[in-house]
Amino acid sequence: MRYRLQRFFWGRNGFDALANTVMVASLVVMIASGFIPIPILGLFLYMVSFAGLIYSYFRCFSRNLVRRRQENFRFKEFFRVRKLKWKERKSYRYFKCPHCKAWMRVPKGRGEITVTCRACRFRFDKKS
Repeated sequence: MRYRLQRFFWGRNGFDALANTVMVASLVVMIASGFIPIPILGLFLYMVSFAGLIYSYFRCFSRNLVRRRQENFRFKEFFRVRKLKWKERKSYRYFKCPHCKAWMRVPKGRGEITVTCRACRFRFDKKS
């Protein structure tokens, strides 16, 4: 039986960080929907959580490995960047380029400075 299960999952995505997070969040919302006194709202939350569970299993059984890995990488990168910004919040400020939307890090406490984007070489003034 174990061999058959391994063979079935060969070439499939399996459980990754995004699938696990969606599944846990869906289960929490599903349990919470039972405690809501408004029946329509509870039913809506139950349906949303059920859709999350379906999406999580879709990701697990998907054979499009490249696409699922890209989604998982973006998910992990989102939280990695937030953690880095929080860690460096006292010594750096982050700005988004108004031209190409790239993120830049600038030291705090320098006053009014001209920031040059590394990606597109666009210059703009900001207060650090």
